[in-house]
Amino acid sequence: MSAHARLYELTIVCPRPRRTAPDDWHIQPERIASTLAAFFADAELTLTPRTARLHVRWAGQLGDLTEKQRRMATVLSCLRFDIARDHTGDLLPVPVRTKIREVIPTHTTEETTR
Repeated sequence: MSAHARLYELTIVCPRPRRTAPDDWHIQPERIASTLAAFFADAELTLTPRTARLHVRWAGQLGDLTEKQRRMATVLSCLRFDIARDHTGDLLPVPVRTKIREVIPTHTTEETTR
């Protein structure tokens, strides 16, 4: 990573979709982690009875936030939640709240005394 790379944190929150699986096998922590890893390098997905919350961290370009929302929708679909689709891909249930934050890394320098 270059010294000038921008760091971002993105949080996407939407209503928790209805499950399509007959059991909880698809939403076990290991299954969630492996599915997330296929779509995001550094992410956490939190499911409550009412919401789905994705928190993603990355370095580089900001990129297309709509594409990241669609990837979250695809993750939820892989976890056997009922996700709508259109001609461009998977869609999150509305309303969707998105929060982006640029993180400024702190650098520490050491002084050497001779």
